[in-house]
Amino acid sequence: MKRQSLLLFVLLIGCALSPLLSQPSIKVKSSTLHWIRSEGKYGYLNRFGTVMISPMYDEVRDFGEGLAAVHTNRGYQFIDFAGKVVFSTHYTDADSFSEGMAFVAKKNKWGAVNRQGKLVIKTKYTGFSGGFWDGLAAVKDSRKKAWGVIDMDGQWVIKPQFEQAGHFSGGLAPAKMNQKWGYIDTTGAWVISPRYDEAQPFSEKLAAVRVGSDKTAKWGFIDRTGKMVIPARYDDAGHFEEGYAAVCIGKDEHARWGYIDKNGQFVINTQYQVAYPFVNNIARVMLQDKYMFINKEQKVIWREE
Repeated sequence: MKRQSLLLFVLLIGCALSPLLSQPSIKVKSSTLHWIRSEGKYGYLNRFGTVMISPMYDEVRDFGEGLAAVHTNRGYQFIDFAGKVVFSTHYTDADSFSEGMAFVAKKNKWGAVNRQGKLVIKTKYTGFSGGFWDGLAAVKDSRKKAWGVIDMDGQWVIKPQFEQAGHFSGGLAPAKMNQKWGYIDTTGAWVISPRYDEAQPFSEKLAAVRVGSDKTAKWGFIDRTGKMVIPARYDDAGHFEEGYAAVCIGKDEHARWGYIDKNGQFVINTQYQVAYPFVNNIARVMLQDKYMFINKEQKVIWREE
């Protein structure tokens, strides 16, 4: 297993995982850049559609706290908004910064570095989920093969006991026990008992959950009490950001993504192969196998050539 954020929180191509790039963090700040792809290389643009860092990287991660991990033939480096290398690494994988820390991997074991590139949490975990939130991070213990929660010193706050876990948001985190997902608080106590087939972290006070068997399973949205406030009727779903959430209708080659508001009403009809969250009033989508950025009025501000 690599990053648990890919397993749980990446928006999907044909409602199936994208193998390359991590889902934009729901902690992305307004003063950020967004990755783009051109002729097989990756760079970054701003919210107005102006390319700020030309596509030159083999892989990229989202900017977090002014830094982004990029991969070239020299390995992973962290760059700033100007494209300047802040520090290089010898790690085989790297994720975005959150709360001054970024998870990095060596030989499929994850740890964390600070903004100076110093390893502050040893690479010993076989998975992590979404980075640090409120000073906590969900990680998978390599010996017990279970998920727990550590603090920023790498000390266990909630001992490994879960089959899987996601990151905290507003004091709640999704966790899996006996093949069902629920939500725990920062002590590890269940606040919403395990009852869902899949569950995502809360964002804007709502969380996407999946109910039903594999063939009939649908996604809906619950509030922090566990009440289903947007009925489960989607084949896949992302999290809410800036009042919109991406949802998928259809499966496999028939899958198409659009956006709903918090009333469950479509504000952008299903038409895209991929749809990421809105950040700074723009969202990355895919149409006819090409990435583009749209605003909430569906105006295209950048398109992959």
